[in-house]
Amino acid sequence: MNEIIKNLKKYSPRSVLEFGFGSGYLSKLIRQVYPNIFFTGIDKNPHFIKDNITTLFDEYFCEDILSLNVKHKFDLIIFGNPRVPFWWIYNCYTIESYTKIIKKLVSLLEEKGSLFFIVKTYKNCTQKSEMLFKEYQDFLLIDASEKEYPPNLTEFINADIIDLTKTMLTESGIIDVDVISIKDTEKCIYPKEPCKSAKIKRTPKNLQKAADLDQEINRFGLSYGYYNILTAKK
Repeated sequence: MNEIIKNLKKYSPRSVLEFGFGSGYLSKLIRQVYPNIFFTGIDKNPHFIKDNITTLFDEYFCEDILSLNVKHKFDLIIFGNPRVPFWWIYNCYTIESYTKIIKKLVSLLEEKGSLFFIVKTYKNCTQKSEMLFKEYQDFLLIDASEKEYPPNLTEFINADIIDLTKTMLTESGIIDVDVISIKDTEKCIYPKEPCKSAKIKRTPKNLQKAADLDQEINRFGLSYGYYNILTAKK
């Protein structure tokens, strides 16, 4: 993730919060770029709290970001993922819940602090391999998922999250916002058996769809496509 590292190096924070550190994919990059910062992590899923990841942090919390109560604020808050949709990582299914998250993050910023939001986007998705990745991901995360989602999920996931975030930040008094689009050039890796690790409803229709996608992936391969980095300064 050379582009993420390059853009992180534009900042010189003393304190950083990573919201939703998960498996530690970004945590390792952050600690690599900023070896001497005070590093805080938060993730509400206890299944992701692993010793080999938590040692990267000076402090970490296993709770919902909306309930986080810390006395200090942060020079830089980093969140998002270049390959997985925001709504799925953070269990955020409505525009209302997303608004609450953004407002909370802004409230945790030091004066002149910055947000660094990495967001998966399909806006520049033109090649077959990129469109196939989106179809594959939507199938596993939505169409065939065992999880029951609220009826208005579609409204949120079909919204332009970049424009939505800009509007929310402007309403919070933050107008110094920048967005860059980055082509993900790393090799796309996916499960050889799409159904094996995903919690999908194993209906004949879903299993056939998975088999068809698997066959198509073997023909065309997959490409992650693009992601955006949105930065905002308080």
